[in-house]
Amino acid sequence: MNQEWTAVACPDVRIDSLRRELLRDAEQLVAAVDAHRYRELLSLAGKLLATAREQFQAEERRLREARAPSLVRHAGEHERFLTDVGSIVALAAQGDTDGVEALRPERFIPDWLSAHARTDRDLTAG
Repeated sequence: MNQEWTAVACPDVRIDSLRRELLRDAEQLVAAVDAHRYRELLSLAGKLLATAREQFQAEERRLREARAPSLVRHAGEHERFLTDVGSIVALAAQGDTDGVEALRPERFIPDWLSAHARTDRDLTAG
């Protein structure tokens, strides 16, 4: 796992566990796209989407409880990621591997995770 993605440790064990699961799911999807393992795309993208939803809900709940001013921005970033991964799921369900490749998941997923990891600082408040 990319060290930048795991640099922030949240005292909420569930969020940390979900984050690690999300990172594993993301790495598996990116590896499948890189290796042109298209039969795995729908399953891997669906798993990533489900894990991301669960983790993001937990993060947003924590930020809401902490009255963190970054909640709106943070939730917006989450929504963008869910929409983009949802597009991969839809395209994979149609068997549109060219469409999946055009989205460049091997680029946007790692880039998004790296950028978002730097915004997770509010989650570290105990």
